[in-house]
Amino acid sequence: PKPEKNPEFGVFTVVVPTGEFSTLGLSFCLLTDVHMISEVKHGSAVSKFNELNPDQSLRVYDQLIAVDDVVDREGIDEKLEGQLPEKMTFKLHRPRIVRVAFKKTGSLGVKLDFTESSVGAQIREVAPSGHIPTWNAEHPEDAVQATDRLVEFNGQMKSGSELLDAIAKESSENTMTLTVLKY
Repeated sequence: PKPEKNPEFGVFTVVVPTGEFSTLGLSFCLLTDVHMISEVKHGSAVSKFNELNPDQSLRVYDQLIAVDDVVDREGIDEKLEGQLPEKMTFKLHRPRIVRVAFKKTGSLGVKLDFTESSVGAQIREVAPSGHIPTWNAEHPEDAVQATDRLVEFNGQMKSGSELLDAIAKESSENTMTLTVLKY
C-alpha cells in the first residue's frame, strides 16, 4: 500500500532510510526547546527521502518532536549526532501557515523573543493595540497568538534581527506581509 500523504498541518510520523548516508542533512533552529527544521541539505538522507517520497517530505519549518520514540531535547540531540542507523522514525509537527498583510502606520503590537541567528522570532505577547491585534479582530479564525512564530518578511525567510530591521525600514506606503507559523 502507498504511504499516506502528510497533512498540510498537524502531527505525523515518517520513517527515513538512513543507512547509506553519512548525514541526515537537516539544520535546526533551537530558539525554543523544539527542533524546528531550518534547512534540508542536498545530497543527504532526508533530501533523498523527500525526492523519492514527495507526499511524505520533511519541510523547512516542521518541528521535530520525537526521534525513534525519544521526545526530550537532549535525547533527540543524541540521536541526531550519533552514527546513523539503517532507518530513523521522525514524529513531526507541521505548522499552519498564516500570512498577515498590512501597511505599517504604527506599532506591530507584539513582544518578540529572538536571537541573532534564530529563524524569525517567537511571539511572547500580543498587546491590546497595534497592527497584529487589529488584524486579529478582523481574522479571528487565524488570530496571531503568543507562541506563534514570525519567520518571513514579504516572502523571504529572515533571522530575528533581520526581521525587525526589515519591519522598521518598511515604508508606510507599502503593504508588508509577515508569514506566521501556528503550531
